[in-house]
Amino acid sequence: MSPLPDLLVPVCLEGDFARLGEIAAICVAARERAQDEAVAADFTMTAGTIGMIEGAPAPGCVLLQPPMIGINAVPIIRAGISAAVPFIVLCREPLTLDGLWPIAAAGQGMRWPDERRGPPGGLTVRVRVEPPEPVTRVDSSPTRDAAPTPPPAWFLDALDALDQVAMSRIEKDVPGAHRVRTIIELLDAHPLGTELYRSLQEACAAASVEPPPEPRDSYRK
Repeated sequence: MSPLPDLLVPVCLEGDFARLGEIAAICVAARERAQDEAVAADFTMTAGTIGMIEGAPAPGCVLLQPPMIGINAVPIIRAGISAAVPFIVLCREPLTLDGLWPIAAAGQGMRWPDERRGPPGGLTVRVRVEPPEPVTRVDSSPTRDAAPTPPPAWFLDALDALDQVAMSRIEKDVPGAHRVRTIIELLDAHPLGTELYRSLQEACAAASVEPPPEPRDSYRK
């Protein structure tokens, strides 16, 4: 199973990008295997309160929904990663007026001791996706709809959509070492992102052959 994103920080600070790239490669394989096993478990559930899940989730797919919010998924996801459980946990927000489900992934926040400033709190990655089937609007409900628990295939599609939005947040025209830090910050919000780990591999490969860059603060406006 992939490590918690904050465990990548010490390796990054050491500048050992070759080793970090190897860890990222292991994480890609681990996340792909975990996703396959989560879907194969053929277990899905919807949870609207924290008490519905104690500790790590069961193998399978879990959708958190209002009144829960993205940050409520953090301890559940971290517990699942630590327990090496094959799972997918996503958090949806209320139905939009155009009939979509916003899916939000929120981070705790990364702090780099050699930087003067960082993102205020954790990053949030959000994407709007189609519900698994047409839903009836129910304004009195915290979710603004009445919808069944999605099937496993929907979780894979939603996870891929979240991956793509997270990938779009990676700067293109900055040194590889800076991209590495951005990706680790995004993994803090979205640690189930297989494509983010693949991008981390690529950024580490670039960083390992580039000269040490100017501090990242100098690239920020």
